[in-house]
Amino acid sequence: MENVASTASSASSSFQERLGDTHVLQMARENSASALGSARGALSIAGERVSGVAAITMDPRRLWRFLVTFAAGSLLILISLNFLPMLVIAPATFSLLFTCGSITMLSSFVLLNGPQAFLQQVSQRRKLPFSVAYLVGLLGTLW
Repeated sequence: MENVASTASSASSSFQERLGDTHVLQMARENSASALGSARGALSIAGERVSGVAAITMDPRRLWRFLVTFAAGSLLILISLNFLPMLVIAPATFSLLFTCGSITMLSSFVLLNGPQAFLQQVSQRRKLPFSVAYLVGLLGTLW
């Protein structure tokens, strides 16, 4: 009787372990499915970036236009920072230089990606509030 009881007890504990393993396997399957979805999303984003980098390397003139325009925008922003101490007295000089530098730097990315691709990137659902806020800030500064 004791032998049967110990065998039944070990069988019961083995069954509980296997039941736990089944639950663990089911959770692993669910996690791997969600990880697969996020991995696919990450791969698509990486593919877009790689294709963008490949386009840049194929056209070095586009890269130079981007670099020159971006440098010009950076220069305008650096010049505007010289007028930062006079912001209270004469804010127009600082704001005009800073806004023009910001627009120039933004246009460098338009030159890099192309206008249509840039507008598609900026008008994505998750980026749209930031794009609108940036545009309102630029227009508010000029006004």
